[in-house]
Amino acid sequence: MSAHERFWFEVQQAELVAYLDDLLAPAKPEPVEEPLDVVPETSRVSFAPQRVVVPAEPVLVQPEPQVPVRPPLILSEQRELMYLYIECNARRYALPLIQLGRIFRAEQHMTALVGQPAWQLGILPAKPVLQAVDLHHVLCGESGEAPAYFVSVADSRRVLSCQTIQNSERVAHSAIRWRTDRKRSPLIAGIICDHLTPVLDLSRLDECLV
Repeated sequence: MSAHERFWFEVQQAELVAYLDDLLAPAKPEPVEEPLDVVPETSRVSFAPQRVVVPAEPVLVQPEPQVPVRPPLILSEQRELMYLYIECNARRYALPLIQLGRIFRAEQHMTALVGQPAWQLGILPAKPVLQAVDLHHVLCGESGEAPAYFVSVADSRRVLSCQTIQNSERVAHSAIRWRTDRKRSPLIAGIICDHLTPVLDLSRLDECLV
């Protein structure tokens, strides 16, 4: 066998061995190509379903009704008013009916309190309880006689003591001599000129209860 023939024989043998090796080798898994539109797990964005909140119909909040504030009654600015005449320790006083509540006899038992002020006669067993005020002590600074009647003050739990309930009448503004300086005895608003009867302004009662 010539050298040329030997060369091609060896080449064929090598190709045959390589071919057999390829046949006998285990099959390699073919690579799976991912589709282009697939997003890797690491970069995938999760879109959670959003809960759509439907707003409820607007509720109109009604403002609380405003209670009209009644301006303080200034007696000297009234054209005329009805007055009730009472007698306390033989002295006559005129009380504006618009500042009064009810009138009742002093027949109920009063409960005296320890350490009560001198002008307070006691507590009357009513609902709510009433505070009996010695009107003569408030005006004159000394204890008055035993009361026969009590006159309650409007919008208050205080009642004023007196011995006699007299008549009532309508009095014009011009019939009263009004006091301009009420630093002393603020409860007395003026004097009815015809019979010199003091007019009491019960809106100033708290100023005198000291």
